[in-house]
Amino acid sequence: MVLKTADWATVQSVLNETHAIWSSGLNKSLYYFHIYRQLTHPWSRKHFRFMVDSHNKGITGSLKIYSMNLSSRGRQYRLAGLGAIYTMEARRGLGFGRKLMKQAISLARAERFDAIYLFSEIGCEFYERFGFELLGARDFFIDLSPPHLQLNVTTAAGCQSPHHACPISQRDIPEMVRLYRRWLRRQPYGVYRTDSYWRYKLDREAYLHEHSSWRWPGLEVIKEDWQQPDGGYAIVEHAGKVLRVLEIVATEEVEEKLWTKIIQLALSRSCASIHGWEALEPKRTLGSKLSNRWWGMPMILPLTKSLPLPGLPERCRFLELDHL
Repeated sequence: MVLKTADWATVQSVLNETHAIWSSGLNKSLYYFHIYRQLTHPWSRKHFRFMVDSHNKGITGSLKIYSMNLSSRGRQYRLAGLGAIYTMEARRGLGFGRKLMKQAISLARAERFDAIYLFSEIGCEFYERFGFELLGARDFFIDLSPPHLQLNVTTAAGCQSPHHACPISQRDIPEMVRLYRRWLRRQPYGVYRTDSYWRYKLDREAYLHEHSSWRWPGLEVIKEDWQQPDGGYAIVEHAGKVLRVLEIVATEEVEEKLWTKIIQLALSRSCASIHGWEALEPKRTLGSKLSNRWWGMPMILPLTKSLPLPGLPERCRFLELDHL
C-alpha cells in the first residue's frame, strides 16, 4: 500500500462518493469541474496533489496534499497541508483510515516537510492518535441587537470613507499580497501567501459563489488607506443576518478604523451578529464573546524540532482563508 497521485479517471471515482458530503451545493457535473479547475490551476501544478491508496486493485481512500510555507519571525518552514481525507465506503471499519494517515505522515517525512497541518471537521481524537496538536478552535461573536451594542459608530473620526465593501477582484491581489506580507512580519506565525495562491483561493470562492445552490456568499473587501505604506483591509462575507469576518490585515491604528467600518456595514445590512475566528476578535470593547468551534479545527504535527511551536500564543493565528 503506497500513496500515489491519482489520474483524472481515478479522481472521478472518488468524487462520485464524496459529492454527497463535500459538494458545497454543486451538482455532480459542477462538482467534478470544480475539482478539475483546482487541480489544473497554475498554483496547483506545484503545490496540490490528489492522492489515493489502493489494496487488491481497489481504492481504499484518498486525500489532498498541499505544499505550503509557514512564516515565523523571519524564517520559513515547509508545511504539508492535508485535506479531504476520505475512506471509501466499502472499506470502512477495516483500519484503512489509520493506514492512510500513516502513509501521509511517512510521505511528508520523506519529502522533508517541517510539519503537517490540517483542519479537522470530526473533532480532535482521531488525529491526536498520530501526534497532532490542536492550535485552537474558537469563534468570536458580537451581538448587534440593542441594547447589547453600546457603540456610536455613525460618525467615526479618522475613517477615510464610509463602510464601503466591494467584491474582491483580481486587480486587488497585488496590493493585498503587499499588505499581507508586511502584516505577516509582525505576527508570531502565519501562512505565507503568493500572488498565485491568492488567485487560486479567489477562483475557488468565486466558482462556488456563482454555481452553488446554497447561495454561497461572495468575498468582499473593505479597504482603509489603500495603496498607502501602512494601509490595510478586511475580508468579509454576508449571509442572512450574519456578517462573517474572514481576515483583517492592518496595523493596530488602521484595524480600529476597519472595525468601525465593519460594524457600520453590518448595521446597514440589518445583520444580527458578527462572527469570525478567534485571531480576529477585536481588541477594543465591542462585547464580543468566544465559543468553541466544532468545524475547521486547525491541528499541526511537527516533524522537526526547529518548528517554533513552544512559543506560539494561546490563540491560533491561522485565518479562515487558510482553510484547505
